[in-house]
Amino acid sequence: MDGLEFADSLPVSRPPHRLHLAWVTETYPPEINGVAMTVGRLVDGLRRRGHGVQLIRPRQHPADVPSDTQSLEEVLTPGLPLPRYDELRIGLPAGTRLKRLWRARRPDLVHITTEGPLGWSALKAARALGVPVTSSFHTNFHIYSRHYGFGWLKRPIEAYLRHFHNRTALTLVPTKAMRRELSQLGFRRLNVLARGVDTQLFTPQRRSDALRASWGARPDTPVVLYVGRLAPEKNLPLLLAAYDALRARRPDARLVLVGDGPLRPALARARPYAATWSAREMTARLTCFLRGYAQARGRSGPPIPRRATPWIAPSLLATVATACVNTLRVHRPSRVS
Repeated sequence: MDGLEFADSLPVSRPPHRLHLAWVTETYPPEINGVAMTVGRLVDGLRRRGHGVQLIRPRQHPADVPSDTQSLEEVLTPGLPLPRYDELRIGLPAGTRLKRLWRARRPDLVHITTEGPLGWSALKAARALGVPVTSSFHTNFHIYSRHYGFGWLKRPIEAYLRHFHNRTALTLVPTKAMRRELSQLGFRRLNVLARGVDTQLFTPQRRSDALRASWGARPDTPVVLYVGRLAPEKNLPLLLAAYDALRARRPDARLVLVGDGPLRPALARARPYAATWSAREMTARLTCFLRGYAQARGRSGPPIPRRATPWIAPSLLATVATACVNTLRVHRPSRVS
């Protein structure tokens, strides 16, 4: 797979000097989504290598308390619920505060993960102070717009994203394919930062028949498994069509949807026989890898279903299918007949 690395093959070495990095993101663990999990792993990796991180993010809930340790200082900013993504917050501009913080302690680098109002204000503040600033591209917001009734905004959103990232010194993307696609759209200075797989967390040794039994499946029962957001941009009709085709040949086949989102109620009504769990319900019952990582950095490990479990990743818009990549570490691709 394009740029795939395995975590246990990468050496962890101390840097020649300790960097002080300011990292700006509108989502972070324990929030459950691909961007939050990726940022969490990157921040952890930087800290393990001896660097210090100042993490700027929206306050997730009223009781949210910032961390303040030797290697991680969290700065919480005001935010509002993101439309159609009520579980996430969009950060409000904080340019004045960020300038004050960065004048008091100048970061070696500002890195921006998300392009919302908080990210834009951080970009302006860093440039005003002459601090090097980089970014990363995680979400095809310009393409998502057509799935939410705002298709006419595709070009303006694309133009904004291009303007945002081209004002940074470097934009990190997850794959070579994404670099080619964005380059054709006029994005400049693109470098690939490939995703990895934690081979201690995702391993065939964690396969579990008990997990399958909790879905009402026998060892030889085909189980179609989907992990991800239940939202229009995820191309879920293709998933359901594939499952219906399988069920026509194997009536005992089970469908397990792990995720949450605006389509969850409709899916529960349309497929009442499906086991539909939000990620938080899944983790509460099964120590799912998402929350296991977010809360305890996952070393206890998730239970992994055994063979005869087709994993389907139907989205055509994902920048990188992280859950699918992790699954390839545990299972060989197989055909269900």
